[in-house]
Amino acid sequence: MTTHQDEKTRVRNYCEGLYRLAEAEGALDVIAQQVQHIAKLVRSSDELQAFLAETRIESEGKREALQQILGGRVHPTLLNALLLMIDNDRGTLVGAVTEQFAEVLAELRGELEGEVRTLSPLTPEELSRLEESLRQKFHRPIRLQQQIDPSILGGIVVRVGKQVIDGSLLRRLERLRNVLMHGAQGY
Repeated sequence: MTTHQDEKTRVRNYCEGLYRLAEAEGALDVIAQQVQHIAKLVRSSDELQAFLAETRIESEGKREALQQILGGRVHPTLLNALLLMIDNDRGTLVGAVTEQFAEVLAELRGELEGEVRTLSPLTPEELSRLEESLRQKFHRPIRLQQQIDPSILGGIVVRVGKQVIDGSLLRRLERLRNVLMHGAQGY
């Protein structure tokens, strides 16, 4: 029986292995970007998740499908890493590996991985200024992934590790509502 810790260890091992291979080939940035796209693809497709997890489909069938979908579109090292997971009956880990790769990449580079949620995309200059500001706060380079989130109504929400900086309009409105409902005690 596989435990949650065993699965986390396997995911970490695949991430570190892919990192080392990509670094050795000088393709780390390209592969990191492609992994991010695959993570979005897996996250957004219940059918793909089910296909990767399906035990009744032989690994050869999964290999052929992945080669058709990704062959020539992703770096060969990345494709081979994904095929290795399929060959080792670890298709269920593809989503977790692609989701966690950026975090492992940042850690191995000595960076912090973070997320910035906004109503509309930040310009490259705005993102760069924000990363620099956070670098000064955390004393380490920060790599931010942008997420567009209409639910925040405006402003910005930044998560770095377990720390969240919530400057969203939604949060401001919630604070205002609390002040109006409960008075200014504690504010």
